[in-house]
Amino acid sequence: MILVSKGVSLKNVGADIADVASESGWVVRPVSAIASPHDVISIADAAIIVMPVNPVAAAPYMLLARDLRVRKFPVVYYGPVEGRPSPLAIQKWMLGSFPIVAPSEYVRDKLVEVGFGVVDVVRHGVNLRLVERSKPYFAMARNKVRRGLENKVVFGTVAFYHVRKGLERLADAIRLVTQEVKDVHFIIVTTDRGRLKLGDLPNTTIETAFGARSRQEVFAWYSALDWVIIPSLAEGFGLPLIEANAVGAPVIHNALPPLMEITDETVNIVFQFDNVYEKNVGDGIVYEMHDYNPERLAKAILKAYDETVNARDEYVERKKRAIEHARRYDIRKLYPHLLKLLSEVT
Repeated sequence: MILVSKGVSLKNVGADIADVASESGWVVRPVSAIASPHDVISIADAAIIVMPVNPVAAAPYMLLARDLRVRKFPVVYYGPVEGRPSPLAIQKWMLGSFPIVAPSEYVRDKLVEVGFGVVDVVRHGVNLRLVERSKPYFAMARNKVRRGLENKVVFGTVAFYHVRKGLERLADAIRLVTQEVKDVHFIIVTTDRGRLKLGDLPNTTIETAFGARSRQEVFAWYSALDWVIIPSLAEGFGLPLIEANAVGAPVIHNALPPLMEITDETVNIVFQFDNVYEKNVGDGIVYEMHDYNPERLAKAILKAYDETVNARDEYVERKKRAIEHARRYDIRKLYPHLLKLLSEVT
């Protein structure tokens, strides 16, 4: 059994774990709603809970993990956090009562800092077979995305409205870039609330289709872009970086610690943050914000633009390296270890 978050990224992670488990001979039952320990034990031999380590929103899943653990039922809790679980929201029974697997060393360190028990790090991966199945849609996506933009360098972003996603910084950077060059275009996939944060922007298309596209459509969309921008101030892993690289799209991103664990600076363009501070919005996580002057992002975008236009051979080689880099994060190399951990934690 795999109990999965309703969040877009973690839902995809759960689906990929299920694929690997099925190929390994497991009979997998993905579940998107909380279940009682009795129900889990009656229908499953083991459970992986794929949820954020959030002591408010995910408290029922943590309680389930603890209760299964008390019954000596094989269970691991696999999930990210974009800072520290709020000490004010953590209950004593949560600490050390069930095994957590972190998707990055950054997440491991943040969880250990507040007393959670982390047994290992297993990075998120990209489903390269799904990427292959998406390739027939690449040409169609390119025609659709680039219609009317044939002579422009196209940058894309997928991000919902949360303050940690940096949409306001991206908006300011776009305004700076479009003062310097005109043959650029930005496509931002977000939510209605995200659109409000962005405001009116030059040379920009805003689509409120966040979470509405299939995974194959997302891979095809990434493939149609020249560059992908991740403007985030806080992340726990950063799966879009690997997904974009898997289809040959290089990424521009902030030097967030978890992203630096998985990036390749010969593939992606990294810009530095200016300061680090904690932000508590009352949802159970104290976000560690790596904030930056939008000018830093704008300079990175202009560097990408210049290479795409004036150093085409270098850009083409960068795209090839991106695909090779993503192969290191093949789910079929990573997730078997997560399954192995189930037998080690009983």
